[in-house]
Amino acid sequence: MIGPFHLSESKESMLFETPVDGHGSLNDNNVNSVYRDNEGILWVGTRSGGVNKADLNANKFQSVSVTEPGRPNVGTAIRSMWVDAEGIWLGSDYNGLIYMDKRTGNHHYVSPHLANENIKALLKDRNGHLWIGKRTGLDKYDPGTRRITSCFKSSVEQNKSRFYAIAEDPLTHDIWFSYYHGIIKYDYQKKLLKEQPLASYGRSGAGCLFLIRNIIFGSGPNIPV
Repeated sequence: MIGPFHLSESKESMLFETPVDGHGSLNDNNVNSVYRDNEGILWVGTRSGGVNKADLNANKFQSVSVTEPGRPNVGTAIRSMWVDAEGIWLGSDYNGLIYMDKRTGNHHYVSPHLANENIKALLKDRNGHLWIGKRTGLDKYDPGTRRITSCFKSSVEQNKSRFYAIAEDPLTHDIWFSYYHGIIKYDYQKKLLKEQPLASYGRSGAGCLFLIRNIIFGSGPNIPV
């Protein structure tokens, strides 16, 4: 297993060790998601159902197991994550949305509405709403009311599926989504979702989105970077 690490002298990269006893290691080398929170903690989600925490000054990982509902010995693959002040939102591979307390490691599955969903992307906006990019579409979840809203409901919109990445513009607070057929933008002021011209590139499958000086960049076979 990938284990304890230390920063390079330039602090631009990390060097990992592989200890024989596994102490301080990731619970699984198959990494699906990585998130660095505002406190500088690195969170790593793995295929076998682990959430690994690394304080970059402590040089080792601590892991918490996340299991399938009703199957305490079977791990749930973690596909995506979003960390806020209290806890961690976890998107799983065909087991829906999970919420974990950062301090205790206790976790629960959020809603039966999301059971069996493959959740590939998560983002919590400035209003506290959690956007959920799924294989089957896009949802918005309000943690206060526990209400889930499906963004695309009509038969015409059924092709809007396989959402891969979500990013928020720090200046306008517009939210960008990449999905199987292109790019969609949520206009924060108008509260509207609108297809973007990049959709003309066809099936993009952009796996990541970055916003730099109001310019959107995607990574995929048909989207220019």
